[in-house]
Amino acid sequence: MARTFLKSSSDYLTVASSAVRGAPLTVACFIRVDALQFHAAMSVDNGGSHAFFLGVNNAGQATAQINAPGAGGFAQATSTAAIGAGTWHHIAGVYRGPALREAYVDGRGKGTDTTSVVPAGASRTELGRIAGFATYLDGALAEAAIWNHGLSEAELRGLALGVSPGLVRPGALVFYAPLVAGEDFDLVGGLRLMVGGGAPGMTRHPRVWASPELALRRPGRVVADQVGDGEGARRRLFAASAGGTTTLRTVVLDDAVSRWPA
Repeated sequence: MARTFLKSSSDYLTVASSAVRGAPLTVACFIRVDALQFHAAMSVDNGGSHAFFLGVNNAGQATAQINAPGAGGFAQATSTAAIGAGTWHHIAGVYRGPALREAYVDGRGKGTDTTSVVPAGASRTELGRIAGFATYLDGALAEAAIWNHGLSEAELRGLALGVSPGLVRPGALVFYAPLVAGEDFDLVGGLRLMVGGGAPGMTRHPRVWASPELALRRPGRVVADQVGDGEGARRRLFAASAGGTTTLRTVVLDDAVSRWPA
């Protein structure tokens, strides 16, 4: 289940931490909007108006925005592709440096901006709100992620097709909140996002090919993996907690279609 947000109740999620201080970075997520208007998706900011933020404008285009009063002002890249209301799409903002940012919808429709803007060091991450502009989201978010690297168009297309952020340049992944089943948890940094304003709801999650290693970091979850194929393969069942993982049982398969014993 993904998270739903309402502008009327100022729903958002926040954590007083940022895994990146500035460019390069990539900010990306799945979004579903209720209507075509300006929507806030994700923000990486300094607790004020200095920020990198990702959103959707009233034409359905993705916007990779940057704001730094006194250090270049405001600038944004706008995708050439657009989303429609009521359906899931993937949006991304890629900040390759102080003077180059790009916006994408579903890994395509690149829009660029080359204005030089240098925000102060980031210290907060928010979903569903751009604090410095009091802008919120009417819709839903899932698979929110941040990398300390500018992802390629091919990598963004993979994310749009449903590849988990944990499987795309994992060494540069610094924040990942799947927002599954109301679990507001950053699987990379181990931080829990706090609810601000009203309480976000839940809705059906877009289909994603998950990262088993990161799935194990979700407290309270039971997950399985398999080592090898066919006869002799080992299937393991894990329980995850805040302190790590515990192996519940290991089964050696006696044929290619063995199941967990009762």
